[in-house]
Amino acid sequence: MAAKKILIVFTRDEEIKKNIKDTVLAVDEIKKALVAGGFEVEARCLTEEDFKDVGRLKRKIFVKRPDCIFNLFEGFVDDSSKEIELVRIIESEGLPYTGNGSMALENCLDKAACKKILKEAGVSVPRGIFINKSGDFNLGDLAPPFFVKPCFEDASYGIDEQCLVYEEKELASVIERALEMFPRGIVVEEFIGGKEYHVGLLGEYPYELLGISTTDYSLYKDFKPFLTYKAKWDRNTPEYRRIMPSLIEPIEGQIENKLHETASFCAKALGCKGYLRVDIREKRGGFFVLDVNPNPDISVESGFIKQAYQKGYDYQKIIVKIVQLANIGPGETKCNR
Repeated sequence: MAAKKILIVFTRDEEIKKNIKDTVLAVDEIKKALVAGGFEVEARCLTEEDFKDVGRLKRKIFVKRPDCIFNLFEGFVDDSSKEIELVRIIESEGLPYTGNGSMALENCLDKAACKKILKEAGVSVPRGIFINKSGDFNLGDLAPPFFVKPCFEDASYGIDEQCLVYEEKELASVIERALEMFPRGIVVEEFIGGKEYHVGLLGEYPYELLGISTTDYSLYKDFKPFLTYKAKWDRNTPEYRRIMPSLIEPIEGQIENKLHETASFCAKALGCKGYLRVDIREKRGGFFVLDVNPNPDISVESGFIKQAYQKGYDYQKIIVKIVQLANIGPGETKCNR
């Protein structure tokens, strides 16, 4: 039987986001893992020019009719929505692809919509409001401290030290600055302090629990009690080097079950499958969902992959597993070796 053909799609920006740069570095690692797993593999870089002509884009992706698309594409520095557009195009061709579908990506990339879906499903989320006009907002009964973040970005893009605001009188200037950077809109929400749990999931509901890592910000008094974009992606910063989510901190069985249950319920409500991570904060015994991250970083040293190592996967096995979990249409088979 001929080897299954996998096409890895990714992007490379000139003004590249650090998280996209890490994705580019992961392409070779993933390609090696898939070849070792018995697949025939090609990689193709997608550009903004490709998206100006859908026919050209389709020819670039589908010309050799791959059996499965390994989707590492995360949009462009000025347009994250292209991530959703690409998956819709792949779905229109009926080909299996790794990771989450267009609906889940759309739900998760719009943080205000994501919060609304989860809240209506009965999930505890930080209270907040959406703002897209400077000076045009009403906090209602929201209480400080506040957290200000872009509504339509992922991978913590736009999150820096100024996002946490302790006094209401300081909020207007922070909002104005944020809207200048992200004019499509921002979210202002009550900041939830406390320990953070990062729950890695695989497959479909009720989902395989890959692992739970914890970040206890009380151990890092010199830094803000949240992860900035630099802390996640810039290896030259002290916060990147020092703030390390723990994979070995013991978690009581009842709490682990509750975290798995909460993360799985969120993922189901948002239509997620394949692989994802849910970030949850604990406050006075309650759990608040901060973010749901479809298609998180899967480079060799990423947090998600470290969870896989802890569970007993090696890099080849987890990458092949992600392919085997690829979305499939009626009558199709998974891309097994």
